[in-house]
Amino acid sequence: MALYILLIFALLRPITIGIVQYIPFILELFAVTFSLLFIIIICANLRNIKYDNIDIIIFIYYFYCGLSILWGSSYREVCRFILPILLFYVVRITITDRNAIKALLTSFILGYSFLILGSTFLIISGRSESIIVYHSGIERFQGMASGQHALAHSMFIFSIIYALFKIYYINISKILEYILLLLLICSIYCLYKTFTRTALLGLIIFWMILFFGCNKKLFVSLILGALIISFFNYEKIHQVIWQVEPDIGHSENIDHASSGRLTLWSHNLYIFSQLTIVEKMLGIGIGNEGTQIEELQNITAFSHNDYLTLLMTTGIIGLLLYLLIIYNFIIHVTTLYLEYKVKYIFISFFVSVCIMNFFSNSYINRFELGQLFYLFMGLAYQLQSENFQNIR
Repeated sequence: MALYILLIFALLRPITIGIVQYIPFILELFAVTFSLLFIIIICANLRNIKYDNIDIIIFIYYFYCGLSILWGSSYREVCRFILPILLFYVVRITITDRNAIKALLTSFILGYSFLILGSTFLIISGRSESIIVYHSGIERFQGMASGQHALAHSMFIFSIIYALFKIYYINISKILEYILLLLLICSIYCLYKTFTRTALLGLIIFWMILFFGCNKKLFVSLILGALIISFFNYEKIHQVIWQVEPDIGHSENIDHASSGRLTLWSHNLYIFSQLTIVEKMLGIGIGNEGTQIEELQNITAFSHNDYLTLLMTTGIIGLLLYLLIIYNFIIHVTTLYLEYKVKYIFISFFVSVCIMNFFSNSYINRFELGQLFYLFMGLAYQLQSENFQNIR
């Protein structure tokens, strides 16, 4: 039953992203319903979880986040912060053999097919909602999702699912291979049309590391292909990177190109420097970024940097605890006793997510992305069990 609940989650997660425009409350309903189900699953299987060092750190970190309510954190935001970790344990409870992981990937692909094909159709047909970036004139499409970032990161996640599917489904028909390749191409097209630079960077990093580790020829081909595309699309790339239209007199300013991130980071770091020692250690409270610090008579900005957001809201203690979790993830993933292709998939995913977190609010502060991050990290830990050791 627990596995079936996880499979339904995998099927419906991308579908809810695609129908949120028509049913506005669906994401909240989905989050609450499945979070409660996941809590029940974990409570019923506490004795079956094989605890590692990472579990101690996770418990301390999230207990600390919950405790931060005492010094001003928002109840709602603390819940959104903590609940994604449930997937880390649900996966370790339910994915017990190769058939379970194949079922999980199949459920994901079925759900993503709806989102990918629907978004591709809307974008190509010109029916997708879009926004035009004022300075660059670039039109950014959102497909079936509620926004460009939601669609972009969903399309990025499909690359990980596709890569894992190719590993665990060795003998599939040519027709199915072509269908999956078509879905991958459509997902990359949709991501490109969102012009979400953080997700585009993550996608490039993911495939480059994966090809470098698994197929040097494809890696070289990717580099050459990227150089050729860049040469013939220089003006478009110039617009996307620098956020200005060519030949209209705007200077190429790094802060402007970063959508003002350098200014936001400098502003928040200045505010942080003015806090008391206790406030620096504990932070201003989860959910309080963007509010006024009364004693300083200054307003914090939304950082667009997950690590800086952690520093501001959970303080030095919270940031160090999270980085300790990340450090343990790195050690675990790099020492996985698995076939090298599987290892490189997780390394590629992990590195790309860590980099995306630096440039935007991504897999720490976005609830649905946090769920998927911990789901794949839970899978990486579970794959260490004896049922998965002989993958060839």
